[in-house]
Amino acid sequence: MSSVTRPRGPLPARVYWTRRLLVLAVAFALVFGLGRLLGGSSDGSSGSGGTAAQAAADASTTTTPALTYGPTVAPSGKKSRKPKPPPLPQPQGPCADDEVVVQPLLKAPQGGGAVAIGLRIYSNDSQACTFQVSPSSVVVKLVSGKDFIWSSQECPKSVPTVDVIARRTVPGVAEVTWSGRRSDSACRTSTDWARPGWYHAIGAALGGEATDTQFQLLPRAAATITRTATPTQSPSPSQSPSGAPSRSPRG
Repeated sequence: MSSVTRPRGPLPARVYWTRRLLVLAVAFALVFGLGRLLGGSSDGSSGSGGTAAQAAADASTTTTPALTYGPTVAPSGKKSRKPKPPPLPQPQGPCADDEVVVQPLLKAPQGGGAVAIGLRIYSNDSQACTFQVSPSSVVVKLVSGKDFIWSSQECPKSVPTVDVIARRTVPGVAEVTWSGRRSDSACRTSTDWARPGWYHAIGAALGGEATDTQFQLLPRAAATITRTATPTQSPSPSQSPSGAPSRSPRG
């Protein structure tokens, strides 16, 4: 055998074998440790690179603005205009007698004088139609319970003759004038005044549906009279208290 496999020397052979195994173990440990060191540094560099790439991706995602479509308008200080309402329907012909609804309207009327009775004229069938208000087409009467007060049939001159457009949502407008007195067959102006209190105004088109509006007739406001003071003149020394010139005594 060679000297490598069979060591020679003053010491026993097992001592030499132990030394050789120890050298081999140290060499193997150095190689293994160096490999682990080099491999760990490589993994660390790749991991940090991945983390940096992920951070860059997140940053690009958060900073990218949202896409917008169409032209963009810069905000202005002016308020936006309200949209215009749609145009009203136009009449296609005259109203039928049975589709017109006449609604009286009185706003805080006062007794002792003429009272204006507004009329709101609707159509309950067509979108819009033309209606002629006249003494022969419209009736308005006033009652208080069972007490008959006034009627436009007894006073036909109180109803004007005028054409209006009756719609479902927007009414035509007319006005009837009530004298404020009770009416009779001759519509005389010497009848009694209607007293303050609660009344019902009933309006209808001939052949149409009647409507009832309750209102309160208020007392007539008292007139305020302002007196103006007139100055008085004191008599002059040459005049008597009665106004006649004084006479000097005869000598």
